[in-house]
Amino acid sequence: MNVHALRQEDIVEACARELTEAHRVGLANAKAANFEGISRADALRIQTRVLDRLGEKSNVCKVGINAEGLGIWAPIPSTHCGVSGHVFDLPGTGFLGLEVEVAARLSRDITPDIAARGNEAVLAAIESFHIGIELVASRFEDRNSASPFAQLADGINTFGYVHSEVPYSRGHDISESLVEIFINDQPLKPELGASAFGSILNPIVACGRIEERDFDCLKGGMLVTTGALSGLIPIDRPVRIRAGLAGFEQVEFLLR
Repeated sequence: MNVHALRQEDIVEACARELTEAHRVGLANAKAANFEGISRADALRIQTRVLDRLGEKSNVCKVGINAEGLGIWAPIPSTHCGVSGHVFDLPGTGFLGLEVEVAARLSRDITPDIAARGNEAVLAAIESFHIGIELVASRFEDRNSASPFAQLADGINTFGYVHSEVPYSRGHDISESLVEIFINDQPLKPELGASAFGSILNPIVACGRIEERDFDCLKGGMLVTTGALSGLIPIDRPVRIRAGLAGFEQVEFLLR
């Protein structure tokens, strides 16, 4: 290994240690400047090392598409995931709010070969779709200064996920869907739902093209959440949340 590679490995290890400690203490105290110079591949490696250092597993992941049109993903620790009715502890700092999403339950692995064959091949690897809520947080004390790759290393600003076990009967069709959110039983103004990626299948296909996989977010059995259907709802206190798409079973959780 050359000197540059050794230096980059040191950076990856240092970033993983810093994020691991932030997770353990539940504080947004990582420094964005320490993540300068990492690549997309570095960020994905850092995610895996943080998961390993925490002794965590993951059966839920978040997918997206970055500004360069490439797939990005982040495993969500299993201890921060649950089904409707789950209770979450509010982190000490860094909690941003929630987003309503639709996730896909994979029946088998989505490999680069399957992704290359497009939407129909990817759909054949999906067992069911489920409405869910992503809890959004950052481990950076200066999140607005963090580069896109730094935020990728930090799990794309994810904290946890809760979903309905009842399948969403419209599958990947979210056209004309209305996002409903209740905070302590008080309704917010409903919003028309839409994917920032054009279709909720597009980020799954983009991530299916990832060749090098330290942690494979597209293994059979994974629940893969596909991005917000409306804007981030800021939350800064303990609350009871009920949310989903109009006409379908809602997802509930308590943030204490």
